[in-house]
Amino acid sequence: MVPCYICRTPVVAGWICGPPPAADRYKLGLCRAHDTPVNRETVLAAWERTIQEELRAATAGLAQASAWHDVTVQFLDGGHLTFTCTSYHIDRDQDTLVCRVNDALEFIPLQHVRRIRAVPRQEGPEGAPERTTTTTTPPAAPIAPAASPPVALPSR
Repeated sequence: MVPCYICRTPVVAGWICGPPPAADRYKLGLCRAHDTPVNRETVLAAWERTIQEELRAATAGLAQASAWHDVTVQFLDGGHLTFTCTSYHIDRDQDTLVCRVNDALEFIPLQHVRRIRAVPRQEGPEGAPERTTTTTTPPAAPIAPAASPPVALPSR
């Protein structure tokens, strides 16, 4: 039985708002004593809020962002770091990337970063996320030994 929105008595022969095949928790009503145009507007607004809250609660899990992200950070020196994290953001001063890895915070100064790439995962890794580090460095130019003196080339 649907209770009156004002006095909470069962609405037997009053006005009921809500789809007929739905359960009574999705309906609001007014008894004959409180069935006025002003009260109907109040009940309609309350019914809309109730349905919106029910829809929000039912679809809360569908609209969430991915819980896992694969983040790749490319550094100015040529190396890069790849790891899986549960959340990431750039701080208020926009000089540090903050990531949550294995329930710990990782701070990466942006002054050393060339590019950041974050890809959401559909499913998390098995168990706790593990940090994977891959570092590559460009080939360095050969360096002459410091102990040898410079050699003068003969002129022609």
